[in-house]
Amino acid sequence: MNPLVLLDFMRESKRTDWLIINGAGILPRYQRLGGNALLYYELEKTVRESNYRYADLVQIAETTTLMLSDIETLGGKIYKTHRI
Repeated sequence: MNPLVLLDFMRESKRTDWLIINGAGILPRYQRLGGNALLYYELEKTVRESNYRYADLVQIAETTTLMLSDIETLGGKIYKTHRI
C-alpha cells in the first residue's frame, strides 16, 4: 500500500453510503456464550458512528445456521448464499 492508494481510499470512503463487513463470526467454542451479542452490538455502534447508511455482511457460509438465524432475528435480509 503506497500513499497514493491510501489517499484514493480516503477519498472514496467519503463518497459511498455502504460499509462492507467481511469475516465477522464467532469461533465454535465461544458460540452460545453471548459473544454474538457483543459482536453485533459493536458492529452496529461502528456503523452508526460512521458516515455509512448501509452495512453489508458478506461471505457467510450456508452452514453457519446460528449466524444466519441471528441476522434474520435482527431484521437483516439474507440475499446470497455461499456454498463450499
